[in-house]
Amino acid sequence: MSKFTKIEEIQIGNLQDCWSIIYACIAKAIVEMTGVEGECALRQGIRNYGIERGSVMQKRHRALGMKLNLENLFTYFDLPGDPRFKREKLALNPQERLSYTLVCPIAGKWIEDGNKKLGRIYCEEFHHACFSAYAPHSQTNLAKTLTEDGDNYCCFSVYLRPGNMSPDEQKEAFEEFDPGYRRPMDFHYDLGTHKAGFNRLSVLIIYFIADAVLGTLGEHGENALIEGMKNIRKELDSFMAKRAEAVGAACNEEFLEKNMSLSTSFSKDTLWDAYPNERVKALVKEYIYEE
Repeated sequence: MSKFTKIEEIQIGNLQDCWSIIYACIAKAIVEMTGVEGECALRQGIRNYGIERGSVMQKRHRALGMKLNLENLFTYFDLPGDPRFKREKLALNPQERLSYTLVCPIAGKWIEDGNKKLGRIYCEEFHHACFSAYAPHSQTNLAKTLTEDGDNYCCFSVYLRPGNMSPDEQKEAFEEFDPGYRRPMDFHYDLGTHKAGFNRLSVLIIYFIADAVLGTLGEHGENALIEGMKNIRKELDSFMAKRAEAVGAACNEEFLEKNMSLSTSFSKDTLWDAYPNERVKALVKEYIYEE
């Protein structure tokens, strides 16, 4: 039985789908307008996005006195999950995470909107970058993905072997190499709200892709980013209107606050302040929030 009400499940799904729309809009404009060079920059931006998420989780786990292993990575991630995901978990322990993803709402949204190939690019780059940033000696094998033609599930095999690590790294990752280790008695891990989590991920995916594109392609890349950002605004407007109509609600500020991953004004999404590329932020402010 789900721990969420039906309305809460709808809101979570809308937040997740907004993130999927944001990625697809910006990725599509880059690939279509700048070709292979743009795809290279897109892939680098996705990797940087993954590195940011993995590095932040590593820093947080270390500060909480947690061992930096796969069991903790996949148990204490950086946002609450979408209940629409369906997984078959084969193994999860400090050294291994083996699982099948049978239903992925992210892939489902991309496929529904005709963006399967863009989704494949994301799947090829994100997971390796994120998991390796958290655990540098981890090995990620993604043999099948729902974004690949002919695959009907995702197959994850992730390993973290002490034989690949120094004694200090083994101690930091595994309790058996640190006999005196005890998790703090007051240990508490707050995953935060779905709104805050997907808001953060939406800001990050835009920022790191745009930063990579501007750094590589200059003005040519900027034109593609502007097109992608305009499409983000247009597609989010359309999606939110349809989702409000589906539940008989007015598409007003209250509805958007609960169902859209970005806020309705740039100043409300204060996470932008944490990142230095002012040109990215100026474009985002003009073409997503104020367009």
